[in-house]
Amino acid sequence: MSITKLHFQISWNVMEQVMLRLGSGIPNLQNEILTLRDKSIDPAKEKEYQKIIKEWEETDMIIQKHIDEINSKLEKTGEDIDKVKQDLENTNQKSTDVCNTVAFHEKKIETIENKQIEETTRIDQLDDESLQQRTQLSVMESRQKKLEQDMKDTSITLTTMAKSKLHPRLQNLATITELYTEDQDRDNVYVETTAHKNAKEILLKTGCIILIGPPGEGKTTMAAKLLSETSQKGSCLKLTLPTDWDNIDINKGMFDTIFIDDIFGAGTLDENLLNGWSLRCKDMEKALKARMIRLIITSRHYIYFKAKMKVQKCTIFKLENIQPLASFNLTSSERSAIITKHVDNADKVLSTKEIEQCSQTYEKSFTFSRNQYKIPIALSGYLSQKGQIKAMIGFPEIVSLFCHNETLFNLRSYFFSKPNLFFKKCLGEPIWTKNSFLF
Repeated sequence: MSITKLHFQISWNVMEQVMLRLGSGIPNLQNEILTLRDKSIDPAKEKEYQKIIKEWEETDMIIQKHIDEINSKLEKTGEDIDKVKQDLENTNQKSTDVCNTVAFHEKKIETIENKQIEETTRIDQLDDESLQQRTQLSVMESRQKKLEQDMKDTSITLTTMAKSKLHPRLQNLATITELYTEDQDRDNVYVETTAHKNAKEILLKTGCIILIGPPGEGKTTMAAKLLSETSQKGSCLKLTLPTDWDNIDINKGMFDTIFIDDIFGAGTLDENLLNGWSLRCKDMEKALKARMIRLIITSRHYIYFKAKMKVQKCTIFKLENIQPLASFNLTSSERSAIITKHVDNADKVLSTKEIEQCSQTYEKSFTFSRNQYKIPIALSGYLSQKGQIKAMIGFPEIVSLFCHNETLFNLRSYFFSKPNLFFKKCLGEPIWTKNSFLF
């Protein structure tokens, strides 16, 4: 059993006093007692004990170090435990929030499902109502169709009766016009170009359209297409002579569109036609202004320019009524579409690549010089572009010849490099006069 230093000192002081009283008179007793206190009784044992004590102290230090490490780890573990507890609390809170959100959405879904059931029921009701309405509409449409057919039959009957009272020449012209506007081959190859859309817009806006351009540009074809698009069957009339106008009673409304093809002559200027139509311009203007008729007129450009001075006062021939047709205004896609339709209508075969090659070849080489053909100067203003004169045969006519001539068709894109030379071979040399030309 070990004692503390303080306890030893107290006990020693007691023993020292006892020994001094008992040994009173013994010399040097005090010094002996001090020596006994301070010196070792057994030095060897003391040394051994000191060694053991040192080892214990070292062991205590090691143990204390381990205890400090354990305490540090315990402290860190406590912090980790606190963090885990906090995370668990946060997780529990999030779980609670998620549960609340899920419950909210479940309730919302339930509400939506109830609404969907209500809407489905309403849709079923609407379907039933729609079916009833469609049935009623079908009945009404059938009645309307029958009424329209009756009106059409009546109109045809009245028109037939009225036409039977027409001047014999007008009866003949009306019959020819109906056959003319029902040309299926023309519709099979026709392409609605930008020029067509512009011409139709002018016709519907002003009631009059004048198509001018070189031969082969499709003026007559476009006019016929406009007739079929803007007038009812049997209500248009194609006139050929100025005197034909005198036989029409505009007030009866029998015809809503008048078509005059090559109004001033087919190949050269016809003075009789020019004078005849000039005399009737005022009557035509009045009918046009009153919206009693529409007018569709065609003319080759060079003939129109020659006749222009004589009819310039007639508002029918004002600039806003004119739509020029020229192949150099066709877009690449329009040229390709024209080739494609003509090829299909002729039961021929060309690949898409070959069609594009034909169009591109024409674009590059369809011009020719003024000196080569000695084109009259009067044409240069209309046809010149960047110092060159454009081909005098329209692209639609070139394509038509290409598709209906096996020899030319076999040339493929090469034909489009010199189409006018092939025209010369097929049709002979052009006929040129001082003021006009013909192909």
